Amino acid sequence: AMGEYIAAGYMKSPGAPPVIRFAEALANHLAHVGLPEYKGEILYPCSANIWTAGNAVDWHYSSCLYYNDSRLEERLQATDDPDARAALDAVRQELHDYPRVGGYTHSIPNYRRILLEGLESYSDRIQRSLDIGLARGEQERIDFCRAMQIVWEGVHTFHGRVLAHLEQSECGDAASAAARDRLIAALRNVPMQPARSFYEGLVSVNFILHIDGPDDLGRFDQDLAPLFEADRDAGLVSDEEAVEWIRRIWRNIDDTGAWNVALGGLLEDGTSGISHL
Repeated sequence: AMGEYIAAGYMKSPGAPPVIRFAEALANHLAHVGLPEYKGEILYPCSANIWTAGNAVDWHYSSCLYYNDSRLEERLQATDDPDARAALDAVRQELHDYPRVGGYTHSIPNYRRILLEGLESYSDRIQRSLDIGLARGEQERIDFCRAMQIVWEGVHTFHGRVLAHLEQSECGDAASAAARDRLIAALRNVPMQPARSFYEGLVSVNFILHIDGPDDLGRFDQDLAPLFEADRDAGLVSDEEAVEWIRRIWRNIDDTGAWNVALGGLLEDGTSGISHL
């Protein structure tokens, strides 16, 4: 009720292994976090960081669970509801001495695999790994796989919420309505299924970027070049359209505080990875 979705998810199963509790925190946030207004953009989510909410308990791709005691005190002072105060006090007792993660790192999803296989394939692979763990009695593997299933379900739920939000969004002009309808059509396929076009590839990459923190676009041009080249050769996309779409995802990086991307570079065989894209 107070918007502390990560804290609520983390506190859901007090006796569970930490990896399960983290997973439930992420999934609960994805199931409830507010969605930014759709304003006719060609990509969505757009121009909003879905993770940075200024809560007492937040999540960051580098520091993981982030606890702010002063913010929790503000929450306590702002409510007279005994149940809410008890819940917040329980969070304080649980996380007051939570070790802060130091240093800095980056989070890079396997965009190429998602573009080629879709997220549905991840669900299948997680289940196969869980079955191995159960057969062998490997508890750490079991806990990890079950946590990944929780996160996957959270992403699946968020994807459904995004689609419903777009379908209910009203547009003030024909161009915005056309952009929304094209976006909806793409999101009915990606990122759950493989991308079938350059535009779907961008929609998929943009969606995963926002789930990721957002942090890193990975090997952006190397991952998307095959889709771009196929569509360009078929006359389905022009250089001008591609530039417009890429500018939008670059603007999302600026607006959300994302960090970096790898362009050009080398291919696996050591040859140049630079392409027209």
